[in-house]
Amino acid sequence: MATTQTSPLKLNEAQMLILQLFQHRHMNEEELTALRRTLVQHLSKELDIVVERAMKEKGITVEDIERASAEINEHRGNYLKKIRSQQ
Repeated sequence: MATTQTSPLKLNEAQMLILQLFQHRHMNEEELTALRRTLVQHLSKELDIVVERAMKEKGITVEDIERASAEINEHRGNYLKKIRSQQ
């Protein structure tokens, strides 16, 4: 079955930049793995900054998260029931 796309795929500025940088460069598997690792590390650092900012704005500490995680793991059934009832 053929699918129809209602709008053309549009690349964002970062995607266009990456395509332009590598349009004439062949990369072997090792180089691709290194590039993937670099991109993931960059995105991970950005995510850490966003999470730290949100935690600060909401007044949440690492201890709060650890305590909530321990409680969730200890009483997983109750936690799942609570989440399912909110849906």
